[in-house]
Amino acid sequence: MKTLKNIWIKSKYLVGQLNITDIFSRSAGVAYYLTLSIFPSVMFLMCAFAYMPSIIGDFVEASIRTNVPAGASNILLLVVDSAINNRSLRLLEITFLIAVWTFSKAVKNLIIGQNEAYNFSETRSFIKRNLLAFLYAIAFFVAVILAVVFFVYGGKFANIIRDSLDEFYILTLYI
Repeated sequence: MKTLKNIWIKSKYLVGQLNITDIFSRSAGVAYYLTLSIFPSVMFLMCAFAYMPSIIGDFVEASIRTNVPAGASNILLLVVDSAINNRSLRLLEITFLIAVWTFSKAVKNLIIGQNEAYNFSETRSFIKRNLLAFLYAIAFFVAVILAVVFFVYGGKFANIIRDSLDEFYILTLYI
């Protein structure tokens, strides 16, 4: 009986240390802003694919056909074709700004939640914290676009690197 009481006291102390209600509210905030950023992010990526070479458009179309159910893929392909055929730089800029803004709100909530979870007092200013979240969001979208480009053109990049390394290797043999 005494061990159960000790376990209860220690677990009560642990739960008090975690500040569990605030962790739940921060995670809900992150989930909300990530969900909110899905639609502008998809719109931005579709607008960005319109400015990439046609091979990426073919790759996106093949991916939609294989991964999306038939009824939804036809509708989605119409939207993608419309975005590719009716390119708009203004729409690309606006969707980029909205996507980065909503995603940066999620990153900012994540930073604040981690600071509170580890009992870290925030020393950065409001502007610096928001700028950091904004830069992380931009880095995320750049990474997504680079991932698609490398996925499509990875073989060509590998051949270029291999050819240049072969030439370098041959040069080092004669030195």
